[in-house]
Amino acid sequence: MAPQFTMTVTILLLGMAVLLAASNTGLGTVGAVAATTITEEQRLVAALKDPKVSQFILTSDVVLTASLPPSTKDFTLVGRCRDQRQRPRLCVVDGNGKFRGFDSEGYNVHMTDIHFKNMCDINGVGAVAYVADGRIRATRCVFESNKAFTAGALAVRDSPLTVTDCQFRNNWAVEAAGAIRVFSNGVGKVRRSVFSGNSAGESGGAARVYEGGLDFVDCKFHGNSARKGDGGAVIFGGDSAGVISRSEFVGNSARNGSGGAVEVEGETAIDNINFCSCTFRRNSAKTPGSFNVDIANYTRVTFCRNKPPGLRVDEPAEAVVNCTVCAKRVYPGSKKSH
Repeated sequence: MAPQFTMTVTILLLGMAVLLAASNTGLGTVGAVAATTITEEQRLVAALKDPKVSQFILTSDVVLTASLPPSTKDFTLVGRCRDQRQRPRLCVVDGNGKFRGFDSEGYNVHMTDIHFKNMCDINGVGAVAYVADGRIRATRCVFESNKAFTAGALAVRDSPLTVTDCQFRNNWAVEAAGAIRVFSNGVGKVRRSVFSGNSAGESGGAARVYEGGLDFVDCKFHGNSARKGDGGAVIFGGDSAGVISRSEFVGNSARNGSGGAVEVEGETAIDNINFCSCTFRRNSAKTPGSFNVDIANYTRVTFCRNKPPGLRVDEPAEAVVNCTVCAKRVYPGSKKSH
């Protein structure tokens, strides 16, 4: 019995020592354990700040308690989360309705298999990611209920943007571009993506392109709205370019403007906007005759196969049927002519 008694006393003394140390630090027993716990958010922020780390694998959801630090390097965020049955699912990054995501000048931001929601930059551009002189690439991501002054989700300036197999749902911008903004020589391509329920206080319920280029291939625009301006789903302006191919526009609206689905402003360069085999249904606009597409002064827009109903052309603008550009654009999985 003596050895057991000695062991019991030793364990009790060690326990008392741990409690005393914890009380001296002001942590208590719970605090002592918590002090050694590193959250997934802290790991993500540490990776962003570490100059040696270029990729971070997210394995659990994150609810931000602060905006992410500005980027100082190229960075890739990859989600590898699983549900209760161990099936792959998107990892959630939640801005808590207060905080913004990536802000990068001169660096690339890549994201894969992430669900960004409730990100917020009410006075800025691109609540999830804004990149100037770099690149944004998003693959298999969901952007939901994010808001900014302009570009509720993503924005690029003087930079390329590549979006593939993504969903943009219920994003909002105070001014323009409910989900995506491309401007100042930015260029982009969006493939096989869905824009639904996005809205802008002014123009471009889903996207605004200004002095840049943006192509949409096999995309769906459902129920997007420009509340006070033009382009319920998309607006092109300021010498912009774009090819919209095999995409559908359903139930979009310019409540107090023109171009229920798409607005092409008069300053856009001739022949820079092309529609290739697109469909339009149940779109609406306040300006009579423009419930699908509105083309303003000094602009010539081409349509492959046919012009849609609800097309308003403000002379001397032109809308012509011409499939030359569409035949030249060959996309992955497409035929040479579409």
